[in-house]
Amino acid sequence: MSMSTPDPQSYYSPYWDVGAKKIQDEAQTQGNWLGRSHYPDAVVDDPAELKSLARRVCKTWWNGLQKVNREFDYAEVERIYTSSFITGYTKGVDNETPYEVREARKKHIAQTGGATVAIKNARYYEDRVIYELELHDSLYFKAPDKSTAFEVHFDKDGNIVQSALAEQ
Repeated sequence: MSMSTPDPQSYYSPYWDVGAKKIQDEAQTQGNWLGRSHYPDAVVDDPAELKSLARRVCKTWWNGLQKVNREFDYAEVERIYTSSFITGYTKGVDNETPYEVREARKKHIAQTGGATVAIKNARYYEDRVIYELELHDSLYFKAPDKSTAFEVHFDKDGNIVQSALAEQ
């Protein structure tokens, strides 16, 4: 390859419509393949873990590309890749999931409104326990990966003593 012929892999610029589309296509393909591969025993259900997996796959893919005489905004590449990877992964898992199981999952999500609460930490004291919780609700929060962290203090009878937004 001569110096005047740019490497085709160097056209993954996230600010160029064709480059952004190439990033999205690559991420969806990788996500779909991995989602199918993980089904049924190794499916990543936790949104934070799935986002972390997407970022790791993006980094591996990105580091393997030849980028000739070009600078890229990796944070934007990673943002586009991660979003598309998660979509592809979900579709890959859904394609492998039997119809009855998918329908049952949809009913469960409809009943919970899509909201999940994760316990991030628990601190135990003689007279109380403090749980640090993180709330995700993809149906209500405008940003798909937005979450709210808060603390809830309980006494020994299970009564809420205090609750507050956690310091971030």
